[in-house]
Amino acid sequence: MSDGIRVFAGDCTITAEGDPPREQRGEVVVVIKPDDTVLVHDRDGYQPVAWLTRPETLAYDGTSHDGRFSLVATDGDSRLRVVANDRYGLARYPASAVGAPIGGCPDCDGTLVRADGAVTCLDCEARYGLPAGADVLDDPCPACGRPTMRAERGRAFTLCIDRECESLDDAVTAAFDRAWDCPDCDGDL
Repeated sequence: MSDGIRVFAGDCTITAEGDPPREQRGEVVVVIKPDDTVLVHDRDGYQPVAWLTRPETLAYDGTSHDGRFSLVATDGDSRLRVVANDRYGLARYPASAVGAPIGGCPDCDGTLVRADGAVTCLDCEARYGLPAGADVLDDPCPACGRPTMRAERGRAFTLCIDRECESLDDAVTAAFDRAWDCPDCDGDL
């Protein structure tokens, strides 16, 4: 998976092999997302005129200086080919996780955001996975400065989001190890 978004604009021929096969030509913008999904938009913009979601393979030539670019994306029996007849623009832009800002990153001057079950820095790309149902708190960890979280696992635990600083597994084990008797063998659970 790429870490950026690539954008091509030009007068292009778009060939989609699939069911049904079709060939189109026009002035379009081609967007290649970080997961390699290819979207081809015309001036109407909302609905792509062609696309292939997360193709198995993607090959593109967007570095030539002869006014052309091309790409071929394939996924099973589906194949999308875009060839520029006249190139208007070619660019690559950074992409990051998008989420609710929760504070500053103690490792750099970046912003920490909560998205997709994790806290991620937009600048240094530090990432801290969160347990299901965890709430990120406003209080920083006294040891490392990262945010803290509250997670329910039999009872509430307040810990650092960095598992290397404080481990939820270790906290749960310390709280509940041998807390109950085994109903089958009279041993400790």
